[in-house]
Amino acid sequence: MKKILIAGTALLAVLTISLSNLNFAMSEPSGADPGCTGSPGDSNKTCAQSNCHSGSASARDGMISSDVPAGGYIPGETYLITVSITQAGISKWGFQASPQNTSGGLLGSISVSESTRTKLVGSNKYITHKTAGTTGSTGSSSWTFNWTAPAAGTGDVTMYAAVMASNNNNSSSGDQIFTDDLLMQEDISSGLKNTIASSATLVYPNPVEGNTLFIKGLASGINYEILDQSGRLVQSGIINSDISQAGIDVSSLLPGIYLIRNLSEPGAVLKFVRK
Repeated sequence: MKKILIAGTALLAVLTISLSNLNFAMSEPSGADPGCTGSPGDSNKTCAQSNCHSGSASARDGMISSDVPAGGYIPGETYLITVSITQAGISKWGFQASPQNTSGGLLGSISVSESTRTKLVGSNKYITHKTAGTTGSTGSSSWTFNWTAPAAGTGDVTMYAAVMASNNNNSSSGDQIFTDDLLMQEDISSGLKNTIASSATLVYPNPVEGNTLFIKGLASGINYEILDQSGRLVQSGIINSDISQAGIDVSSLLPGIYLIRNLSEPGAVLKFVRK
């Protein structure tokens, strides 16, 4: 009887360890925990960590793509984001993605486009795989989801993603983790307003044929930026007096179309032409 009791106890211990390992090995297929994108706001954390997957993450360019136009995103519009990976010999995969600023704040919103393969976690800040989303063609996999751009004046948004290529050995060892990020700029021309500040009503002369641009009614002490059509900053400064009297010197600008914006009022942009 004593031998049987000892043997039974040993068997129970083995089963307990085995079930524990199985639970650990199979926990991640249902999705990564929030905060594993490799972003600065997530402390560069991925699922390559203790009690998850061994090893370290490495950067790999080109895993994230989007249909955001070359000129930048339009505030409030929804775009399709694709996270994809190619890795020879792999047939099990995982991922997590999130659009953030450098402090980890969510920019815009994300939504599911593949409900059987992906899900939102972390108060909808992150998107990750479901169990059905861990499979793909041998050697490659991809996931898609929707991103709705934030309000005008937000500026640059970075989409961060971490992707796991699993060796499918039912343990945490031997898997490979890769990270990527995609910068998405705002199309500031899409949010043009006829005001650069609440008191401004007119930019003149427009086109500018001389060297001075005036903005009627704009107060002093305002920081401004002038950008070309591609969104590149070409001039900035502070308006130190009544702009209707002093004006802005634009003599250094080449002929073309420009945007001027008031940094104290995000989204307020004026377009003018320099001849």
